[in-house]
Amino acid sequence: MRLRKATPRAENMYKSTVISKEELDTRRAELLAQEASLASAKAELRDAELNLEFTHIIAPVSGRVSEAMLDEGNLVTADSSLLTTIEKNDIVQAYFEASERDIVGYDEIGLFGKIDQKKLTGPEVELSLMSVENGRIFKGMVTYFDNRIGKYTSSLTMRADVNNDGERLKPGMFAKLRMKVSDSRESMLVRETAVGTDMVGRFVYVVGDDGKIAYKAVKVGKLVGPYRIIEGGLSKEDKVVVKGLHNAAVGRSVKATEIPMDKE
Repeated sequence: MRLRKATPRAENMYKSTVISKEELDTRRAELLAQEASLASAKAELRDAELNLEFTHIIAPVSGRVSEAMLDEGNLVTADSSLLTTIEKNDIVQAYFEASERDIVGYDEIGLFGKIDQKKLTGPEVELSLMSVENGRIFKGMVTYFDNRIGKYTSSLTMRADVNNDGERLKPGMFAKLRMKVSDSRESMLVRETAVGTDMVGRFVYVVGDDGKIAYKAVKVGKLVGPYRIIEGGLSKEDKVVVKGLHNAAVGRSVKATEIPMDKE
């Protein structure tokens, strides 16, 4: 053990044989103890100063806070005491599910490749509240999709970041969301029940200018509600048989009546 000098007065007294060696050692030990106590006090002071610095609460995001869970004077424990909750208001996150059939279609058109989860950009969406008919439309973008299909839902969780100007949207609301999956284009639609299937492929019956039923093979696309997109085989002038199909036969003469698609 390395001994340090005692107080100058004790050292001088020892040299003048006023105090004994034992007394000098005792005073040296007392000095070491006092220096240790001082070092401990300085460490406690620094710890208190650090704790004081951490008493400043800084929110990680801008938004609206909920009720305060603790009052002034309560003891707060780091990483365990809940002070309050905060919700962002300028942007809300809308979660929705995509079915397996939708996922296959999205893959075919490359939709997932358009979603940048780092830059938070993606396909455009329009959102409206389910509780308000013909209400305001909120716009946003799809910014996230999960890395696997849900085990119990058989669907893929996706998320859209929606602008919430005016703070009309509140966390927990239910809404309808429409996503733009591709650029708009004109397509020919035929009711799915009018499209038949045989050994060759898909077909429809049409009424020719002579009033007789004819067979036409068609190339079909995706299903849009009750209608099937026809990608080839038909023209705008063709009159497709949509009712009375059980009586339709190639070459049979019929008296056709045109009806609007929404009345089929």
